[in-house]
Amino acid sequence: MPHRAQAEQDVALGDLRSYHALTPAYYAWVHATACPAFLRAARYLARPLDERQERRLYDELLRLGDILGIKRRDMPATPEEYWPYFEAMVREELELTAVARELLDPRPPAPAAPGSRAPLRTLWPALCRPLARLHVFVTTGLLPPVVRERLGLTWTRRDERRLRRFGAVVRVRVLVPLLPERLRYLPTARAARRAARPPR
Repeated sequence: MPHRAQAEQDVALGDLRSYHALTPAYYAWVHATACPAFLRAARYLARPLDERQERRLYDELLRLGDILGIKRRDMPATPEEYWPYFEAMVREELELTAVARELLDPRPPAPAAPGSRAPLRTLWPALCRPLARLHVFVTTGLLPPVVRERLGLTWTRRDERRLRRFGAVVRVRVLVPLLPERLRYLPTARAARRAARPPR
């Protein structure tokens, strides 16, 4: 019998199989999905990465995995090894689970971020649903097409045009640097940035 704490973390899949989120292969897979996510976000929201930048991104992903306790043996060693691994995982393992459905559903209300100022908390009930729809739209759009197809997610040419227009508006080098730090980073990220700054 598994330890109760571990059993409580088991997640049922659509076909009633179960898994533990910290099983090394699954933990590594979740971490590895950051690679195409970053690449597509750069393509739509900033500028595409060249080959040298892609290799640096993957090297940094591996080093972050070291910090998170992900063994190098559970991750593809190079970008060339990564893409066949990614395609095989999508083709053979990926499923639209209850958790994935929840993440792609804009209807459930979400609370305002901890530490939000009073005006935002006041406006949040009116803002949360449009922002949730935007979040799901961008999340779906930034998924690789093969993933959307595997999960049965609809993405039309009109959706693609809307995402490209959205990217043009929020292009990192155009809009984001003009925003104050409190709007660019979540509270935890802002605290980390403050802690990393040298003392004055």
